[in-house]
Amino acid sequence: MYAFTGSRSLPETFRSPVHILVDQLTDQNHVVGVGCAEGLDSFVRQSSSFRGRVFIAESCVPYALVKRSVFMVDVLCCSAVKCLIAFPDKPCPPELVPQFSALKCFCGSGSGSWATAAYASARGASLYVGGLSANQLPPAWGSWVLSSRFPGLRRLLPAPSPQLGLFPS
Repeated sequence: MYAFTGSRSLPETFRSPVHILVDQLTDQNHVVGVGCAEGLDSFVRQSSSFRGRVFIAESCVPYALVKRSVFMVDVLCCSAVKCLIAFPDKPCPPELVPQFSALKCFCGSGSGSWATAAYASARGASLYVGGLSANQLPPAWGSWVLSSRFPGLRRLLPAPSPQLGLFPS
């Protein structure tokens, strides 16, 4: 499954790359997941080629939107293909890092898109980010490389986790 997350006020510059990605993934018969919010979510849902899964929140209160995003990532990470494509409209909050705990990712930092990306990355999803320059991406998350699969997007190569030894040092 490929899932999208992004700004509720989708900048005009994001529209063309998002439209191309949705068409490309749909043409290749991939399942595309997206939320129920305005902005990027709405743009993906209204794409003429969209035939995917819409994750709906119980209401528009922040807790319900978080619950919806966590569910979307959980479903994504149970699929054979685990890929999140994010179009945040601002740099990542410095205190936010990928963590396996949804509560730690959705900590009130003010960016649901980045919180969704952090949670998905920690759960093992491939993460692609579009719309931001390299210096606006969080270096603590790992290395960001230009994607050959999705031109114009950057892919996260997560930082290696420390290896646990058999014997304490």
